[in-house]
Amino acid sequence: MLGLLPALASAADERLYTEAYRNVPMPAGFRVEATPEGPVFANTNGMTLYKWPQHKLRNGYSGESPSNPACYDDVLTVTAGLMSPYPPGIKLPELDKRKGCTDLWHPVFAAADAEEVGEWTIVERRDGALQWAYEEQPLYTSIKDSQPGDAVGGTRRSFGGDSPAKRVPVGPPSLHPPGFSIRSTFNGRMLATDRSASVYSFDGDTATSTACEGACLTNWEPVVAPSLAREQGEWSLFERSPGVRQWVFRGKPLYTYALDAG
Repeated sequence: MLGLLPALASAADERLYTEAYRNVPMPAGFRVEATPEGPVFANTNGMTLYKWPQHKLRNGYSGESPSNPACYDDVLTVTAGLMSPYPPGIKLPELDKRKGCTDLWHPVFAAADAEEVGEWTIVERRDGALQWAYEEQPLYTSIKDSQPGDAVGGTRRSFGGDSPAKRVPVGPPSLHPPGFSIRSTFNGRMLATDRSASVYSFDGDTATSTACEGACLTNWEPVVAPSLAREQGEWSLFERSPGVRQWVFRGKPLYTYALDAG
């Protein structure tokens, strides 16, 4: 049978596969952890780092603009009016139990002598404290995470429409050949093309042979590699016919499905 090809194995198979990533410069005290959301940056205790990217709502923006922390200990008591038809100034419920942003999201502070490296920069908070940022987005840890590998505080899944500004785990770029992407879905991390077409593998195939021939190719299109493509890591190439090479990932030739709408 043909099936979606996960980029990161299920929890039961994590011992076998973890998602490859590109090595990028990191300041001292940080590392990369494998999580259900893919490889993420983590602090010295292994806690996942998150950003809060700005998101347009009906009447304004929520989240943080680049290099501008907006998460402090202020306790919000009324609505901001960003979502019409709900006006600003409406009293929020359970005021005696509400917490400030930094009670839930701990800023990742930088030492006074810390040095910026690569995409890691240092921003100043309104109280003068220094905070780490990655690609200009200030970084936080979540109180929902309790151990290394947790990424409960946010997601890389895309949400449109009227969804609020969400926290997003921050990590190094995925390692794959040009022409591919890796997406977070409700079922886990999934391999796709750079045009967001889902990628599939066939149980009957091996790294050097295929059982998808003839009528099978009506709906299942091999993911053909460009002429200059080279094998790398978990990626290899299978020559289906003279001059036509198909991408192979973890020992399985790759296909897209003709009836996928998007």
